[in-house]
Amino acid sequence: MLPTEVHLHINEAYLPALESRHRYLVLYGGAGSGKSHFAAQKLILRLLERRGHRILVVRKVARTIRHSCFRLLKDLIVTSGLRRLFSFNETEMTIRCLNGSEIVTSGLDDTEKLKSIAGITSIWIEEATELEPEEFEQVDLRLRGESPDYRQILLTFNPISKEHWLKARFVDLPGEDVAIFRTTYRDNAFIDPDYVKVLESLRDKDPHFWRVYALGEWGEPVEGFVFKREYYQEWDHVPADARGVVYCDPNLARKSKGDTTAVVKLLFSPTTGRYYVAEAVCRSFADPNELLSVVLSMRDRRVVALGFDGHVSQESTWTAHVRNWCRIHGVPFPPIEYKRYRVDELAKTVQFAYTDRLIYFPPDFGSTEDGARFLAQLWTFAGKKSSKEKDDAPDALICAFEFLHERGLARLAGSAEAYRVITVKDVY
Repeated sequence: MLPTEVHLHINEAYLPALESRHRYLVLYGGAGSGKSHFAAQKLILRLLERRGHRILVVRKVARTIRHSCFRLLKDLIVTSGLRRLFSFNETEMTIRCLNGSEIVTSGLDDTEKLKSIAGITSIWIEEATELEPEEFEQVDLRLRGESPDYRQILLTFNPISKEHWLKARFVDLPGEDVAIFRTTYRDNAFIDPDYVKVLESLRDKDPHFWRVYALGEWGEPVEGFVFKREYYQEWDHVPADARGVVYCDPNLARKSKGDTTAVVKLLFSPTTGRYYVAEAVCRSFADPNELLSVVLSMRDRRVVALGFDGHVSQESTWTAHVRNWCRIHGVPFPPIEYKRYRVDELAKTVQFAYTDRLIYFPPDFGSTEDGARFLAQLWTFAGKKSSKEKDDAPDALICAFEFLHERGLARLAGSAEAYRVITVKDVY
């Protein structure tokens, strides 16, 4: 028999959200505010309250769910004394209640799995700013049909940019089917005092991060040069534990003149907490095989993923180029992930790491042709919308940084994921 009483430590700021039956429940604000913890708490309570729930937990990339939402849900169930009422499937990342209700998970990069999940009664979209508008619409369409209980989509995120589509869609002109809760670490009665110090250190360290991740205010668009010359640093060696990615936005120019292509191998060391541009090129390519020889030569034991910028047509074109290159050289086809990022929305995060002297470049990088070209573009970058110069180098660095974080290889101090959940009572 399921318990008649469940004791959870819920922040007072979220108590009205517990009763919300709006189709869209928007929980946004600063880091450490407890929005993700509350979302997980509400899902657990809904599982216990009624039979037949199938709640979908979604993130942009499937692999990021295991160490964020899935771990959080399991921790809350265990620390709340409810473990005997639930079973966990670690392989499929599902959680099942004794009454038959369940939580299933999927990334938007696993379209076949997402399409196969039927009978969804509610959805939680964690880090909703990762989604494109059309991706959200596809998720929204999954929540349909009759249900004995209300259907709801919970969205949790940090307000990274006032130009983000979520602000216009839900916050600026919210409809009657939208409930909005904006919170900060000050609304969290259970926050770790040490984490408060981390957040408040941002006040003088980085005004943008202070506004977004501490005060929960919408981030301003990039202004001025993003990567200033005075913060540039070079490494003398790369730590042995550094791992990372190679990222490229492939462009071909006629007669090797015109558009440049930048390729970045970016590594992160858990020991130092720093990022290392192990290799980078920035030049014009007319021959796809020449470009691929450069990109694929960067792979070594430290590289865990290879990413290309791409949409549908570009993906098919470059997949064909790679297959041809592999046939010529007699090597296996390498796994490639095609990614699309909103560079301006991510630029501030990378700028924070750069100005905090966490990103290091190769020795004497500027003395090489590739390095000189790369740095010239990097130091004159003022955002995609305002930059009149070529921006392939900063694009590649920003996208490599995000790709590396998507793969779970690093966590940026001050970000929404920079602290570990210990217990429900200790840290929200």
